[in-house]
Amino acid sequence: MQAANGHHLRSLDLDEGTLARTGELIAEAVEGGNHLTRRQIGAMLQAAGVGADGMRLGYILMAAELHRVVISGVPSGRQHTYAAFGERVPASEPLDRDAALARLARRYFATRGPATVRDLARWSGLTLADCRTGLVAVADEFRVAEVEGRSLWYPPRQDAAPRPPVVDLVQGYDECIMSYSDTKDYLADPDLAGRGAPAYVHAVLVDGLVVGHWKHTLSARSATIDLALHRTLSAPETAALDAEIQRYGEFLELQREKVSAHEHHQPKGNP
Repeated sequence: MQAANGHHLRSLDLDEGTLARTGELIAEAVEGGNHLTRRQIGAMLQAAGVGADGMRLGYILMAAELHRVVISGVPSGRQHTYAAFGERVPASEPLDRDAALARLARRYFATRGPATVRDLARWSGLTLADCRTGLVAVADEFRVAEVEGRSLWYPPRQDAAPRPPVVDLVQGYDECIMSYSDTKDYLADPDLAGRGAPAYVHAVLVDGLVVGHWKHTLSARSATIDLALHRTLSAPETAALDAEIQRYGEFLELQREKVSAHEHHQPKGNP
């Protein structure tokens, strides 16, 4: 991640020395259970003589997270906070590199399969060679299917009884979508073939497949969800969507009558 950020770090005049200093300042500020918002950390750095506004603050905080100085803290109202990594994450047993690669591959394919080794590389940021090393170590725990020239790895599953559909409203960069690259085309509902660009950024998933997109408009006391669906939902799917919208309202700590949804179907675009 730091290598990928190299160009931006140089353009923002954030060298290793500067990031080491900001890391020390942030570590001291959040020590002892002191969970701070982004604005509070920025003000602290400015007071210490470090320019920390706009994108510069974003990359400073990203470096602090990558170096395990901070991690997500307890929300302050609706504001995200940062907390000391060591105070939030319990220590784990040490692993050598090969064991760590095997554990990462196991967790990925057990929870995100069917997927390819290239998908694992996209998700983890590791090289294909590292991902292949991890997969080889756990390959006997998974099944593999050859589909359109791609080797899809997935965990053995027991036959399950039919269950109601599951609808998720996820943001555009949600990890469950960004986990894939080589097989990202499998995320789309078959009915989406030939659709134009989405009306909104965020995705509506039915049983893990993209069936539309959404956005929200928030005020201090209400939320409006705009939905652009690419097909008509069944009655069970509609009920699951309504439940998900209400769950989102509960997350925002809004009363049921303060959450509304507007739905329209996006017309078919050029292939």
